[in-house]
Amino acid sequence: LRPPTAVRANGIQANGVGVSLKHFAANNQETNRNAVNVVISERALREIYLRGFEIANKLSNPWTFMSSYNKINGTYTSESYDLLTKKLRNDWGFQGYVMTDWFGGKDPVVQMKAGNDLLMPGYSQQTDKILEAVKNGLLDEKILDLNIERILNITVRTPAYKNYKYSNNPDLKKHAEISRNAATEGMVLLKNEKNTLPVSKCSIALFGNYSYNLITGGTGSGDVNEAYIISLDEGLKNSQFILNKDLENSYRKYLADEKAKQPKEKNWFMPRAPIAEMPVDASVIDNLAVETDIALITIGRDSGEFIDRKLENDFYLSDAEKILITNVSEAYHKKNKRVIVVLNIGGVIETASWRDNVDAILIAWQPGQEAGNAIADVLTGKVNPSGKLATTFPVKYEDVPSSNNFPGLPPEKPDSVVYAEDIFVG
Repeated sequence: LRPPTAVRANGIQANGVGVSLKHFAANNQETNRNAVNVVISERALREIYLRGFEIANKLSNPWTFMSSYNKINGTYTSESYDLLTKKLRNDWGFQGYVMTDWFGGKDPVVQMKAGNDLLMPGYSQQTDKILEAVKNGLLDEKILDLNIERILNITVRTPAYKNYKYSNNPDLKKHAEISRNAATEGMVLLKNEKNTLPVSKCSIALFGNYSYNLITGGTGSGDVNEAYIISLDEGLKNSQFILNKDLENSYRKYLADEKAKQPKEKNWFMPRAPIAEMPVDASVIDNLAVETDIALITIGRDSGEFIDRKLENDFYLSDAEKILITNVSEAYHKKNKRVIVVLNIGGVIETASWRDNVDAILIAWQPGQEAGNAIADVLTGKVNPSGKLATTFPVKYEDVPSSNNFPGLPPEKPDSVVYAEDIFVG
């Protein structure tokens, strides 16, 4: 079996476009990722945290690697000769060039010597230090020649160098179809009791903030530049489902009012604080259980660069979400009607405490601009939910082997994180 990273790399590079495998290596947290020192055994590093890179390098021959921000056992990865030259080039035979993450590392001269060829995005102080080191005999010009040679060997392979005839008129309709198909292929069916799914044309009570405001992608580098966003209510309508209009209007008004109260984004990297789940009165739910054929609840979670997720109201459901699932399930099951939960998430959440209350659970992940249509394709059986979990959903956070150490000490801004669990993960 070929690992997903190698498959993606081969697919991209088959079109004459290079990939950059990142972040090399042990970049497993966002909390103080620019400076945190990862304390890790050589065995765990090689067998777990380098192994995926090693396999992808062997199977894909990637054009570039990107070094990470963090240190490994006291040395910035972009300044580590052991990592970038001994392991990557000498042991694995990597032929491309290595670049830093943006503003990664501290010492440009040490970075050049380590085998980090390209400094991103590059600034004048780095140039001055490199030139001064050459003049003072602290940096051999042969090292710079090698850095440049590696970069040029890749440059001559690029579409731009080969005068590729690009177009500014992409087939957006075709691209939207690809986005929709890719989204459906990644969805995972966690539960389906009593053949609840697929569902055919019927009336639905659509609960949950994210049913009307789906998360299409993560924040920062995980963001998606969509031409538009198909929400779940729109996708269901496009598949001929009848939604309860009063419930829909309540959610839309609530979300508009709450968005108006939110402060402006600090920057495009940081996710906004989530809007608290709209409370729905139990009597309203009881009435909807009479009026509609099925209930669908969407639970959403955002995440992105520079900030790690939290336990309360993130890994664990909020009190409002728990109450919503409980009340909806009780009301609909009394009428012998089914309840579906769609998880619009980018990472794991706790499901053990509530999964028995509902009849079907579908992970839609963060499915891009055609999100609502893609989810509807799976719910209706137009597309078989063939995705498989690539990550473990813990019953509780304490079951995670690294839970005692993550994200390091001091917790607010850790300067060091010890991988005390060593190889005993997964």
